[in-house]
Amino acid sequence: CAPQALDIGFTLSEAGIDTENQRTAFRDCVFQGVLDAGCFIDRDAIPHDGDTTLRDVVFAILETI
Repeated sequence: CAPQALDIGFTLSEAGIDTENQRTAFRDCVFQGVLDAGCFIDRDAIPHDGDTTLRDVVFAILETI
């Protein structure tokens, strides 16, 4: 879902996920990955603002599932 981010501390913008459409697609991809892993998360619980770090996304998932 995240293109070649060098560091989990990168923001979505730094990872090249710049536009609202890209961030929505990222959130949908993460959501589907969580479902595919046999877990459930509310799609809206996945942060996807440009200044959100990939670490923030991971911890949001871990706190929710």
